Amino acid sequence: MKELDRETQSSYTVELVATDGGNPYRSGSTKITIKVTDFNDNSPVFDQNSFSVSLPEDAPVGTVILDLNAVDADEGSNGEVVYGFGKQVSHEIRELFQVDNKSGRLTLRSPVDFEDKSTYELDVQATDLGPNPTPSVCKIIIHITDVNDNAPEISITPMTSITTGIAYISEAADKDSLVALISTLDRDSGVNSQVHCTLYGHDHFKLRQAYEDSYMIVTAAALDRERISEYNLTVMAEDFGSPPLRKITQYTIRLSDENDNAPHFTKAVYEVSVVENNAPGAYITTVEASDADLGNNGKITYRLVDSVIMGSPVNTFVSLNSVSGSIYALRSFNYEVMKHLDIHIQASDGGSPQLQSTAVIRLKIVDQNDNQPSIIEPPLYKGSAEVFLPKDAPAGYVVTQIKATDADEGTNAQLSYKITEGGHLGFSINKDTGKVHVSRQLTYDLTDNVKVTVSVSDNGSPALTSTAIIHFSFIEGTLPSLPSFAQNGSEELFEWDMSIAIIIVLAGSCSLLLLAIILITTICSRRKKETRERGCDEKDDIPNVEKVESGHIDSVIANHKGKVFDAHPFPEKPPLAGSNTAEPGCEDGRQTAGIFESNSRVMEGKLKGYSTLPGYGKETVRPITIWKGNSFTTISARDPHISGKDSGKGDSDFNDSDSDISGDVHKKESPPMNSECQKSTIKIIIK
Repeated sequence: MKELDRETQSSYTVELVATDGGNPYRSGSTKITIKVTDFNDNSPVFDQNSFSVSLPEDAPVGTVILDLNAVDADEGSNGEVVYGFGKQVSHEIRELFQVDNKSGRLTLRSPVDFEDKSTYELDVQATDLGPNPTPSVCKIIIHITDVNDNAPEISITPMTSITTGIAYISEAADKDSLVALISTLDRDSGVNSQVHCTLYGHDHFKLRQAYEDSYMIVTAAALDRERISEYNLTVMAEDFGSPPLRKITQYTIRLSDENDNAPHFTKAVYEVSVVENNAPGAYITTVEASDADLGNNGKITYRLVDSVIMGSPVNTFVSLNSVSGSIYALRSFNYEVMKHLDIHIQASDGGSPQLQSTAVIRLKIVDQNDNQPSIIEPPLYKGSAEVFLPKDAPAGYVVTQIKATDADEGTNAQLSYKITEGGHLGFSINKDTGKVHVSRQLTYDLTDNVKVTVSVSDNGSPALTSTAIIHFSFIEGTLPSLPSFAQNGSEELFEWDMSIAIIIVLAGSCSLLLLAIILITTICSRRKKETRERGCDEKDDIPNVEKVESGHIDSVIANHKGKVFDAHPFPEKPPLAGSNTAEPGCEDGRQTAGIFESNSRVMEGKLKGYSTLPGYGKETVRPITIWKGNSFTTISARDPHISGKDSGKGDSDFNDSDSDISGDVHKKESPPMNSECQKSTIKIIIK
């Protein structure tokens, strides 16, 4: 066995084995770690046991003389080292030097002078913080070296001074303006008495040598008191000794103010609000402006800029405290009359010349629930209105709609409707729209007097309410498409019932669809069947018409039972009824008239479904249909301009042209004719 030393080995690991006495025996093992705890058995050890250093006599206070270092091999507090002077160190040395107890740094505490003493011996000991510590001692010898120990002296004389040691100059001073005069003095001789002076602190000032040992502080740039009001400069005078000595002096230069800044508002625009119906004299807001200048140059007064608001001066609406900038209302504001106003404020300083700036106050009047709802429909007379409706109106029928307005805004103008009296009489109201509905089947008589009380409330706080009495007058008959109400002899239409509106929309849609189908069919039929003939010769039509007998037409109609005849009215205006006079320029007008008469007799009773053309006279005149090939041609009995001939241009079906039964084609040259001789032909085709 040997002694443990934590500094040599701090821990051990052993394996413990346990064995039983059986046969065969059984064993188990475990590892044990042994950690050696520290014991304060080591003293701190310096890097060196002694030091010898040199210190110039002009070394400044705080100069680091030596960095001492001692190490203790123990751990924890046993290894933590502190430094200090030995017990034998004199009070004089303690006044001149000091050692940092943690870092071991030895520094100069007070100036030394080679002429007083050239060598100092002192002991510095290192001690750990463990129990029963054993300190270690380091011996230090400090040699003071002789140097140029007379530093220059500095004297500063300001051009303008109110306080000792401070120079003043206007911020408006020009460049190279003189601020102060510096004088230097060194009691040494020869080279050690020659002094060089330097200025540190700011580029706005510089030194200029006046003569051998004197310098001037002058401005080097434009000055601005509002940016920098005071300069702390450093003046250093250094001799040419070896080593050189220097003297450093701090000097302050303050700038006097000039009125070169206008007042500045914290905001260019102030957004403020006041609730309407305020009391006169109510506080609104306070504007604030600042001026970077001093004294009267920075003293601010406020005033209202003259303006006119709604025909009145602004000072009749608000007042302004010229010192504090507080603004007060001079009248009670009404949101419904004035929603906002702009107030211009001017801030002026007390400098010379005086400087000003302006700001705008945008005053918003906040709405207050001070207006009751006003019922506009139905029109009221002494708080009531009369409404007409069928006595047997069904449930859901819209009787009327209560409409109201509120001069307020926002939630103060959100309206709700309610029946406060008479709700059991069979009526209900939509709280949002104000529509009054029949809530059940009505069974009132015409003489019954039924009335309900309707209230309209806004959503303000507190809510305001208006009421109206609605008298219902019952009428006979079916439901009108638009119920009506009457008041003082005037009548207004109610809103349509929703079901009636839906029926009308559906009927209109079907009508438009049917009209489109008819229009397309008509266009297609006209393009295929309609012919136009230029000419007035009708002679060939007479024999063909006479060959068509009633029996033959009956057989044709019977053979085509169920077929559809398309009839097209003629747009041309016919002559007066009963007139069979031939048109000028047309041959054989009597024969043409004969065609109409013949066809009229033949088709009488067969075309009862055809209607007369409107506006052609008082008598009812049926259209005349003639048979041509395999189709009927319908013409007006009043229009001598109509011919049964095709155009001869191939735009009609086979056998549509004028021909006899044998099929011989007789073509005649048509003489020139005027516009009155133009004819239109519409055919009813049996397919």
